[in-house]
Amino acid sequence: MLGDMPIFGSFSCGVDEKGRIILPSYFNSEAGEQIVLCTENNQQLTAYSLKVLSDKVIYLDTLAITSTNDNVIRKVETIRKELCSSAIEQVKVDSHHRIAINNSLLEVFGTRPAKLYGLGEGNRIKFFGSEESYQEYTGRLYVKKGTAKK
Repeated sequence: MLGDMPIFGSFSCGVDEKGRIILPSYFNSEAGEQIVLCTENNQQLTAYSLKVLSDKVIYLDTLAITSTNDNVIRKVETIRKELCSSAIEQVKVDSHHRIAINNSLLEVFGTRPAKLYGLGEGNRIKFFGSEESYQEYTGRLYVKKGTAKK
């Protein structure tokens, strides 16, 4: 299940005419698993498992309830609000290890990409619409396995 183990690494994946993205097998997503897609900075989509996102919200709620520091409470409430408002769609992983992204969501990238660049960051996957946006976020060039870019 996505989020059970830390996810690290880069990958690219095609987007078919129906907006389906094949997740690499090492992300361990199971058929029927619920994935929540969030937008960040209007340049990328971030995928969380529903369980991971729910656990984050519960953790933030617990911090807000148990803290006696007003600054901490305000910060936690801001983070929670941003996280919840960034969630835009919930999708299921199908039996072919794919998630279908609504074509209108792909417009986050400006034009509908034929390929996405993914980055595993612990308990989430960030999708970028171009090598340039990947590079801007990570500060490094996207390098295909077995090749090097100069």
